[in-house]
Amino acid sequence: MTCDPTFRRSLLTIPVVVLAAGMLGCAMSSAQASTNELPSPRVLSSGNHWAENADIAIRADGSSIAAWEESGTADSPRAIKVAAQDEFGRWGDARTLSTGTTSARLPKIVTNGTEVSVAWQQGLTGSERIMLAEFEGEWKSPRALSTKHCADVELAMDSAGTTSLSWIRHGVGEASAVEFAQEKPAGSFHTQTLTDGSESAK
Repeated sequence: MTCDPTFRRSLLTIPVVVLAAGMLGCAMSSAQASTNELPSPRVLSSGNHWAENADIAIRADGSSIAAWEESGTADSPRAIKVAAQDEFGRWGDARTLSTGTTSARLPKIVTNGTEVSVAWQQGLTGSERIMLAEFEGEWKSPRALSTKHCADVELAMDSAGTTSLSWIRHGVGEASAVEFAQEKPAGSFHTQTLTDGSESAK
């Protein structure tokens, strides 16, 4: 079986603290591949923590990288976590991408095979901003790409590593709008509004 390097999928149903790893055999070791067996699931999130809304991407060497939101209890602020396999299918320790004390939720992850981008929404309920963290040999500090009141982020990456995102800005007293941001050669992002404001966007 071959795996598209840009393949990503959401884990729609997972146990609260367990993320299924090596799905569909994309990150099997050579021994596992020869017997056509799936590897055993691996617990990536912290023990006794609440973890959900996971997303996963497959890099060019077949290794997986996963992102999810996690908190100590169902009511405490969420943090965005990420963990990656090496080329032999061994999972490294999870690390926290999000910063600050407000909840970070609903991560999306994408790769062009080597570089990786993770986007999420973060802030007080109803006032979230769109955040982005990028991996180019090492993780860069996350940055805000939007104003407040934004959610429902989607992202993509082309073969050159250029990241593009869209999200919904929920206006206060005005129509909701679709906004789009694309990475420029110098690493900055250009943002524009795609809807004209005459009607709310979803």
